[in-house]
Amino acid sequence: MTSTSHRVLNVTVGESLRDAGARATATMRAISRGEKMQPHFGVNFEQMGQMLAAFTPKRWELIAALREAGPLTISTCGSPAMLWRTVARWSPTTPENLSGWRV
Repeated sequence: MTSTSHRVLNVTVGESLRDAGARATATMRAISRGEKMQPHFGVNFEQMGQMLAAFTPKRWELIAALREAGPLTISTCGSPAMLWRTVARWSPTTPENLSGWRV
């Protein structure tokens, strides 16, 4: 199994929602039969434009800052204000610039 510090986000472009649903259904059935499954962290987009709209440059900055911060508790990121304070601590972006972020 993959350790917490080495999780990989699998980004897929081109898989239909129907195919992704079928894959998820097959996984859930295997789990219900008691099979051990490897964790899968992923997001799927049918089209490249959808991915580019979701993963904007500012969102990548946020992801990088959160990765650098390391594991955080739910309470640390429990509100938008707390999340921005957390990001501000580890991000070279100044807090004044964070107000323009759309996440």
